[in-house]
Amino acid sequence: MSKLGRLYKRFQREAKRRPKEVVVLAVLAVVAGLVWGPRLVPSFGDDPQANAGESGVTILSAGGSVESAEEGLGWDQLVAWRRSDPAGWAGDDYPLAHDPFVVPLATAGDEKGGISPGAAPVVVSPEEVNLQVTAVLLRGTGGMAVISGRFVEVGQEIRAEADGKIGVFTLTEVHADHVVLESGGHRFPVALPGEKAQDDIEIVRAGPESD
Repeated sequence: MSKLGRLYKRFQREAKRRPKEVVVLAVLAVVAGLVWGPRLVPSFGDDPQANAGESGVTILSAGGSVESAEEGLGWDQLVAWRRSDPAGWAGDDYPLAHDPFVVPLATAGDEKGGISPGAAPVVVSPEEVNLQVTAVLLRGTGGMAVISGRFVEVGQEIRAEADGKIGVFTLTEVHADHVVLESGGHRFPVALPGEKAQDDIEIVRAGPESD
């Protein structure tokens, strides 16, 4: 039998002989753990979010919001910090002039395809991104349309891309022979196919939805 086993057997015998002393020792052990535990283990008994906040750790809460103990550095501050120690960044040739956190946007007037300061986003027509209406559902003041194989209700957006052009449109009106899409403040009526494609068109008329 190992030493641990012999000590355990001896403890059982002593507990049967002197139960009051054993209870006192157990209480003292619990008190000692509560008093000395936080000192031996810094995170023992503390709020994990409070501990993470003191160390600058970013926490994702249950509601999905991000809480941070300290404000992050901006790009200019990161550049200044990096330039303060050239030797430490000797092997890094990443260009300092470009902020990697800037989201590029498709803009007009830039021959190189980059970002032109002050340029307005390009507004494309539904035809330029090959959006086609194949069916409509008339329903009260609203409605629905099948646009390029996707069901879109009035008020919803549809995104399309073709030949490097990107268009985001909102379906605003549905009529028996056409729909109206809006993008960037522009209205684009899109007609259903002509008589040659009438066999493939489904026009459904429905009354107002019941409560």
